[in-house]
Amino acid sequence: MTNSLSLGLCCFLAPVFAQTGVNVTTYHNDNSRTGQNLSESLLTPGTVNTSQFGKLFSQAVDGYVYAQPLYVSGLKIGGATHNVVYVATEHDSVYAFDADGNKGASANPLWKVSFINPAQGITTVDSNADINCGDLVPEVGITGTPVIDLPRNILYVVAKTKENGLFFQRLHALDLITGAERSGGPATIEAAVAGHGVGSVNGHISFDALQESQRAGLALANGYVYISWASHCDHDPYHGWTIAYNSISLKPEAVWNSSANGTRGGVWQGGAAPAADMNGNLFQATGNGTFDLTAGMDLGDSVVKLGLPVSKKLPVLDSFTPFNESSLNRSDADLGSGGVLLLPDLAAGSAHPHLLVQSGKQGTVYLLDRDHLGGFNPVSDAQIVQEIPGAHNGVWGMPAYWNNNVYFGAQSDVLKAFSFNAGNSGLLSTTPTSTSSLVYGYPGLTPSISASGAGNGIVWLLQSDAYSSNGPAVLRAYDATNLANELYDSNQNSARDNPGGAVKFAVPTVANGKVYVGAAYQLSVFGPLAPATGTPAFSLASGVYSTTQTVALSTTTPDAEIHYTVDGSTPTQLSPIYKTPLPVAATGTVRALANAKGHSISPVASAIYTIQRKANGGPDYLSGFTAAGLTFNGSTLLNGARLQLTSQIGSEAGSAFFNTPVRATVFTTDFTFQLTNAVADGITFCLQNTGLTALGFAGGSLGYDNSIGQSVAVKFDLFDNQGEGVNSTGIYTDGQFPGVPAIDLTPSGIDLHSGHVFYSRFRYAGTSLTQELLDVNDPTKYFRTVYPIDIGATVGGISAYAGFTGGTGGLLATQEILTWNLF
Repeated sequence: MTNSLSLGLCCFLAPVFAQTGVNVTTYHNDNSRTGQNLSESLLTPGTVNTSQFGKLFSQAVDGYVYAQPLYVSGLKIGGATHNVVYVATEHDSVYAFDADGNKGASANPLWKVSFINPAQGITTVDSNADINCGDLVPEVGITGTPVIDLPRNILYVVAKTKENGLFFQRLHALDLITGAERSGGPATIEAAVAGHGVGSVNGHISFDALQESQRAGLALANGYVYISWASHCDHDPYHGWTIAYNSISLKPEAVWNSSANGTRGGVWQGGAAPAADMNGNLFQATGNGTFDLTAGMDLGDSVVKLGLPVSKKLPVLDSFTPFNESSLNRSDADLGSGGVLLLPDLAAGSAHPHLLVQSGKQGTVYLLDRDHLGGFNPVSDAQIVQEIPGAHNGVWGMPAYWNNNVYFGAQSDVLKAFSFNAGNSGLLSTTPTSTSSLVYGYPGLTPSISASGAGNGIVWLLQSDAYSSNGPAVLRAYDATNLANELYDSNQNSARDNPGGAVKFAVPTVANGKVYVGAAYQLSVFGPLAPATGTPAFSLASGVYSTTQTVALSTTTPDAEIHYTVDGSTPTQLSPIYKTPLPVAATGTVRALANAKGHSISPVASAIYTIQRKANGGPDYLSGFTAAGLTFNGSTLLNGARLQLTSQIGSEAGSAFFNTPVRATVFTTDFTFQLTNAVADGITFCLQNTGLTALGFAGGSLGYDNSIGQSVAVKFDLFDNQGEGVNSTGIYTDGQFPGVPAIDLTPSGIDLHSGHVFYSRFRYAGTSLTQELLDVNDPTKYFRTVYPIDIGATVGGISAYAGFTGGTGGLLATQEILTWNLF
């Protein structure tokens, strides 16, 4: 111990780093887990937009990045000074990258360490074959966010490995400069506690390196590295563990087991690390498991306050358990799906100067006194400072704090801000003070904050609800003072700004004018761009026209070249250069980009033009709808000149069909639609020969189901029922449930939840159906795909009834068709 301490002091007195900016050395920025960076001057609400901000570069990595990237400024590595971003992967690797570029000497990692050696039988743990759990995919290696001891230049990380059929977890202490092991590391993780709970042998519970999942981030406080565990997919037997390791010697100093005389009680927290206060106390939340304070101090579904190590144990100093703990446990409504946030201390004399906030799957927000958490009251939670039931739809992560606001990103819910301590109340507002318009699917969000003190606050988040369909993550930025004001999202220019494949529970890191995003096999770095060339504008709006038209293209950037295509393909700088107005003599799609010297390339803008050669008696509602010629079913009605399929009522199903069958073997149809307050479930465009009264189920069926035979339907889907995501399209026949297979619209920038008006066109010529979709509010958001299909054979004839179906379920949407034409 003496030798190790001496080495540690040497490194502390003679560090090899020169700090030049903000450092992010732990999960969610600090041990209070506020998620805030208060020293950000480059990123402001005025500069974070799609023309001034975007993806600067990416670095490939060898696995999924579940851990939050960490950042240290001004490190001297290889004779040069670098700002460094550290990335850990599920392939059991840790990378050190130059944080500011990927060119020249920075093209490769500054260093990389791998903890596997397949030639020697040392591998990652296979998600399917070894643990039969798809919670972490496709392998398990490093999951929890590492922590950095900056004075000693050490990064602590836990790696899980399979070694010739045996399983191990080890705590590594890596040098920030070289990646070499320090402090005599690694330390193999082993522990045992007295108890007769599940898995006990001779009155002891032993740590199981295979069963236990190290999901929560690591914490560094009081000279200890704290590590917590839960399980993989609730596979028994498991317990909640927390072990404190001496940060200098890597020796285990104390251990706590949440359910030594019972079962479960894992520390999940959606990846959040335990919080620590200035007095050396540790705060964390547990999930479903045994709760019994009388027989064995088992603390499932509880917020737990642990003290400094005493006699090789982490003593429980205090706890809070909701009154309905048994119900939470039975219904898998883990309290511990969310992490603990320590709020700033209130003024002396306040009734409760030291507070924390925590929430889990149930959606109740708990405001607790850190000095008196409240224990357990079997009747109610009246003993705690504040309880807000139904505040959100369930957290798998944790909130952030800034400037007397607490921000929650729950699943199947909007981003919400709650005020704190208004009027010196010491309480949270019971309703949100602002919300986003976009509803986020599972698993929700863990927001981060950048600000310059109390000004220029921005809420950053990673939307990862496309993880199950291998879709991309979406980086989003909101005005922290008004969440209705989205400043930026990476879908606004997805060709430039795609962060990579979505990974559950991912958290962005904001430091020194850049945002660092971990994804599947990739780290992406975002920041200020060269000014973008003005997006091309069209003199003629998308629409249906009866004669040849002329369209002029323009841009606001002087001396810019405009490149265009007329077949719907994506233009490049090799595409034709625009010189004179373009004749539009036939149905087609014009797309254009602009480029000017000293500017970045503009987003691609699109316009859809249909030239209707002659009417054929089909639907013609280009000026809006009347009841003439249509059959309404279910909840469908006219809302002025709009065809409203569903409203803000649950479990509605509606359809509308044109009374005269239309030609199904060759046709073009254009329609515009708007989905308002759009949460669930969606609509379809449908061709069918069941009859004019065809109507399917509500909810996920979108008003289209197996009662509608001889049919083809293309959906616009708002809700994830079968893993299709919350923003998808796809084609279905003969009443097939409109779930999967599906196409995620997110990469195109199309967001069906946005409340925007969308222009949709389908063209069919006997063998394939071409689908195009354009956001009328933002012509840079465009989607196109082709479905091979014989519609005549599918619907059983050369004609069919054409129309729309829609549905809501437990969640709602007002779903309206604005105009429609088919010929």
